[in-house]
Amino acid sequence: MKMKNKLLFAAIFAAAFCFTCPAKADYWTEQDTTKSGGVIPAYFEAETMAKSSSGVVLIYGIERIPGNSCPTDCPAHVVSYNQTTGVWKDESSDIKTAGGLTSFEFMRMYADQSGNVWMSNRNPGVLLKYNGSDWSQITAQSIVDDIFPGETASSVFVDSVFRDDNDSRLYAFAHINTGTHNNIYLVYLNEITNHWVMTNASNGPLDIDEYANGAQLFGIYHNATNQIWC
Repeated sequence: MKMKNKLLFAAIFAAAFCFTCPAKADYWTEQDTTKSGGVIPAYFEAETMAKSSSGVVLIYGIERIPGNSCPTDCPAHVVSYNQTTGVWKDESSDIKTAGGLTSFEFMRMYADQSGNVWMSNRNPGVLLKYNGSDWSQITAQSIVDDIFPGETASSVFVDSVFRDDNDSRLYAFAHINTGTHNNIYLVYLNEITNHWVMTNASNGPLDIDEYANGAQLFGIYHNATNQIWC
């Protein structure tokens, strides 16, 4: 008899709990080649993504065919998804046109508070900005012109881009080689003067030779005590 009472109580409790549950619980959905109308490649490794304040999601990845060697043989794509209209689009050709690129390798995306999504292209070093509909670029040479006037960049790798919410600065880590200077530099854009400023401290960790010999700084975190971890 006691067991029946326990089972009855459990059944009543479960029914009451379900009755008070929200009508719609959190759930996952899958977006694939078919649902995107063929915009997402059949074999796609998504590597980084960001969402603009206008609700457009940008996803970067490579098209890795099983058994194929990467990254040399695998084309890269940036696809967008407009959450308002439900429209998917392959942005790759527009990116190449805006950035003057034949190919791209984005290491990081960042969505700022103004509705733009910034993307750091590793080689050649280019920063691309997406404002929700159009693409524009900042070249590595324009950064070099500001931090090392009169010098020419022989190679630049832009590893990452991010924004410091404390001072509202757009930062980038870039490995810049001008012949005279060859190191990883942390730079930020002064949006009032529209000039780039170098923040490397003299004899700081980014001035050590090991960082200039193949170091790549991709992961970025800015904490509440105004420290940047990378």
